[in-house]
Amino acid sequence: MLVVALGLLCIPLGLTAIRLGYSAAWPVRLSVYGFGAMMIGVSRPVIRLGRRLRVTAGDWTTVEQDPRPPVVYLRPFETDGDEAPRRRGRLRPVRSWLGETMFEQRVARLVADVAPMLAIANPSEALPEMGAKRLSACDDEWQDKVASLTSRAGTIIVHSGASDGLAWEIEYVLERRAPERVIVVLPLDASRGQRSREERYASFAARFATVFPRGLPDRAGDSQFLFFDADWTPHRFGQRGSQAPAVAPGSPGEQRALVLERLRSEFRVSPFPFWLRAAAGSAAFIVGGIAVAVAIYAALS
Repeated sequence: MLVVALGLLCIPLGLTAIRLGYSAAWPVRLSVYGFGAMMIGVSRPVIRLGRRLRVTAGDWTTVEQDPRPPVVYLRPFETDGDEAPRRRGRLRPVRSWLGETMFEQRVARLVADVAPMLAIANPSEALPEMGAKRLSACDDEWQDKVASLTSRAGTIIVHSGASDGLAWEIEYVLERRAPERVIVVLPLDASRGQRSREERYASFAARFATVFPRGLPDRAGDSQFLFFDADWTPHRFGQRGSQAPAVAPGSPGEQRALVLERLRSEFRVSPFPFWLRAAAGSAAFIVGGIAVAVAIYAALS
């Protein structure tokens, strides 16, 4: 909490430094402006670090005593920390500045009022990422722990990837024969040096298309997710106009339908490019800040 407060303090310190620099000589002014900009820029990673330091591991006893069917998140560990796709989703500048930039964080926030989101902790990770509640498991027991979680899950979110551990998890989930509970996350936007999302999806489909009883779509397209019918027929989800499947109350897919509806509202494709939405959002934020400052100045003068 102290680190988060320190990060938040950097913002007014930076703004104050910039304000004090207005009346100084040019050499001093430039130095003060640089210091102010540095303080504002460093606030975001400091806030993010503080929030990660507050993340605590989950307790298996508490999880087992919780009567709610959890949302279980299965993923290759290399996707931990992947950013949410910029080409889709709502702009949330305040949440982003406070450290919510990762895909898993957004999903965990969206489903928080539906059920707890749980995941097996990466044993090599000293500082866990924010998002799903991490549950520790030794190398010789993680499969039993995954089996325990998925047997109780109301929704199973599988993040596509190519790790051997994920391959075992996918095969186990298919053996459970509960397609109405499964959501597959298609590859996120490519980061620098990464293959395109279609290339990564093609690798995933080539490995697992024969594992799924009804195969997988040929392309990821504009979709970010897959869901399945009762016979494992896959449906792409997340493109403009897509709707969550209608289910009867109390049916096996009821929780998954709620999760899909929340994912649809958050990760739908925008018709406008990210840079245009970011510019418009920044302009609105600046204009709003100036208006508040003018109002405060007028009230105090």
